[in-house]
Amino acid sequence: MSRVVIPAVEHPDISIVMVTYGQWPVVRQAIETLVANTDAQYELIVVDNSSPDGTGDELARWVSGARLVRLPRNVGFGPGANLGASHAVGHYLCFLNSDAFVQPGWLDPLLTALDLPATGAAIPMVLDPDGTLQEAGSLLGRDGTTLPIGHGESAEQAAYGFHRIVDYGSAVCLVMRRSTFVDVGGFDPRYEIAYYEDVDLALSLAEVGQSWRFEPASVVRHVRHGSSSHAIATELMLANRRRFVERWAHVLDNRPPLDRIDIYRHRHIAARDAPARHRILLVDDRVPHVDRGSGDPRAALVATTLAGHWTHSLVTLLAADEAGAARYAPALLQAGVEVVWGVDVDRWLADRRFHYDVVICSRPYNHDRMSPSLDRDQPQAARVYDAEALYFRRIERQAGVAASAEARAQLLADAATVKELEVAALQRSDVVLCVSDDEAAVIRSIVPETPVFVVAHCVEPSSSPKGFDERRGLLFFGGFMAGPGSPNEDGVILAATEVLPRLQLDDPELRLVVVGADPTERVLALAGDRIDVIGGVPDPRPWLEQALMHVAPHRFGSGIKLKLVDSMAAGLPFVTTPVGAEGLGLDKELVEWLVGDEPEDLARLARSLMHDTERWQEAQRRLLSLARERFGLGRFVTSLADAMAEVGIAPPAKERTSA
Repeated sequence: MSRVVIPAVEHPDISIVMVTYGQWPVVRQAIETLVANTDAQYELIVVDNSSPDGTGDELARWVSGARLVRLPRNVGFGPGANLGASHAVGHYLCFLNSDAFVQPGWLDPLLTALDLPATGAAIPMVLDPDGTLQEAGSLLGRDGTTLPIGHGESAEQAAYGFHRIVDYGSAVCLVMRRSTFVDVGGFDPRYEIAYYEDVDLALSLAEVGQSWRFEPASVVRHVRHGSSSHAIATELMLANRRRFVERWAHVLDNRPPLDRIDIYRHRHIAARDAPARHRILLVDDRVPHVDRGSGDPRAALVATTLAGHWTHSLVTLLAADEAGAARYAPALLQAGVEVVWGVDVDRWLADRRFHYDVVICSRPYNHDRMSPSLDRDQPQAARVYDAEALYFRRIERQAGVAASAEARAQLLADAATVKELEVAALQRSDVVLCVSDDEAAVIRSIVPETPVFVVAHCVEPSSSPKGFDERRGLLFFGGFMAGPGSPNEDGVILAATEVLPRLQLDDPELRLVVVGADPTERVLALAGDRIDVIGGVPDPRPWLEQALMHVAPHRFGSGIKLKLVDSMAAGLPFVTTPVGAEGLGLDKELVEWLVGDEPEDLARLARSLMHDTERWQEAQRRLLSLARERFGLGRFVTSLADAMAEVGIAPPAKERTSA
C-alpha cells in the first residue's frame, strides 16, 4: 500500500475539513479521490474523533501532507468540524464527509455559486454509489422533519439540473467562505455526535440574509452512514431533531408541512420552491431554438437574464412542445432556469395552483391555448404578455406584396384572425413587453391604460472587428424555421435574384453566402456558381465577421430583426429596407447610407459602401457604437427590471444600487 500525498501549498485558497470516526478503508478512498479530482490550491485538515478501529493511526501512517488533529474522545461532527475550521487558513472552507467521494470538476462550480448575491453556502448534487440521486438539496418541514430532494431518482432528470436556492443541504459536502462560517458562529455544539448541525447552520445563515444554493454541476458520491450504522444514525437524528425544534420553533411555524408529501404532490412542490423570493413562469411553445431565429434567441435571453440577475427567484420555462428540448434545454438549465417539457400542461399547472407570482406568456397562439388554464390555476399571478413581434402587422405587410388578389385576401383574413388573438392577449395582460418603440406605439393605441416596456435584445459587440480589407463578399443571415413564404425566404430570394445580379455587373466574381438554419426548398435551390447555401451553423459570428456586406431586403415582417443586431455587433455593415431597419435606432445619415425601398436601391447603397472604404469604416464604427449603447446588457437588464418592478418584483441588488 502506497502513501496518499496531499500536495504542499504555501497559501491555500480553500481549507478542506474532514471529520473521521472509523471506517479507514472508506476514509482512504475518500482522500485518494479528493487528491485525484481537486486542482485548486488546498489544504486538508483531518479531525479524528478517537476512531475505535485505529483510523487515526492509519491516517498518521499512510497520509502525508495533511494536518491531522487527533482527539482523545468522540466529540461529534459539529465540534470536530469547528475545531478543524479553527486550524484553517484558506479563504474558503469545505466540510467533506469521510465517506464522500468528490467527482472531477467538483469544486469550481461551488466556488462560483458563492459569488451569487447573498449566497452563504453551496452544495453539490449528491449521488448514491450506484449513481442514482441521493440528494439535490433538502426540504425542511414545519415539524423539523427533513427530506432529501429527488432521492432515488435519476440524476439526469431536468428537474435536478439547474442551480437554485434550497432550504439547506446535508454537510456531506458543504462550501462556504471562512469569514461567513466564523460570523455565524460555526456549527452549534448542542447537536451531539451528528445530525441537524447543517440544518441549524442554514437557519443561522438565513437570519443574516444568507442562503444555501444547490449546484448540480458539482457532483459527489456518498456512502450513506459509511461511518456509523443505520440504527445509530436514526437514533442520533431523532434526538437532535428535538433539540432543533426547541431552538427554531419560531421559524418552523412558517414552514410548509411535509406529511403525506408522497400523496399530495402540490405539498412537495410548495416546499421545494418555498425558499424562492419570487416565482416566475415563462410560457412558450417550445424550448427556445437559439440558433434558428423566430424570436427564440431573445426568448432564451429573457429567461437567462431573469435567472442570472434575480438570483433569489425561481424562473421556470414551460414549453408546450417538446421538439428539440433535449438539445436546447441544457444551456438554460446551466444558467439556472428550470425547464419543463413533455408534460400534461393542464395537470402540471393544476399541481402548482396559486404557485406563481408572475406569468410571462409569449406569442398569441400560446396565450390563446394557455389562457384558460392560467386563469383557472394561476389567477393570482400578474400576467405579462411578451409581444416579441406583432404577428398581425407582419401578415398585413405580406398581403401588401402578395402575388395575386386571392393570396392578398387570404392573408388579410389571416391577419384579422391573428390580430384578434393578439388584442385579446394585450387586453388580458397587466404589463406588455415589446421590442421596439414603433411597436410600443401600436400596442399603446390598442391598450392605452396598460404599461408597455421596450425590452429589445442584447449582444456583445466585437472588441476588434475585422476591417474593410480583411472581408470579402455578401452575406444573407437568417433562419428559415417559419418555412415557405416567410420573411427570410422572401428576403434571401430577393437578395439572390435582384440585388446580387446588379452588383455583379461591377464585380462578376462577387459571391453571396446564405447562412441560416432550416433552409426551405426554394432557398436550397438558390445554390450555384456564385451562391453558397450553408444552412445552420453553431455560431454565426465567424460568418458575420468575414463578410464585407450583409444584404437584408425584407419586404414584410414585424418586431426587431435580431440578425441585423447581430450584424451590428460583428461590425458588419448592412443594407436593408425600412421594415428591416425598424427598431434599430439608426440615425438620419445611417438611414441614408443603409436603407432603401427597392432592390435597385439596395444594390446602389451596397455598391456605394463597397467602393468607399472610408464610408464603410464609418458605418462600421457607428453600428458598433449603436450596438453597445442600444443593445448592451446594461440597457436590456434595466428595461427588464423596469417591467418586473411594475408587477411587484424589485430590481436585482446591483440595479437598485445604481439607480
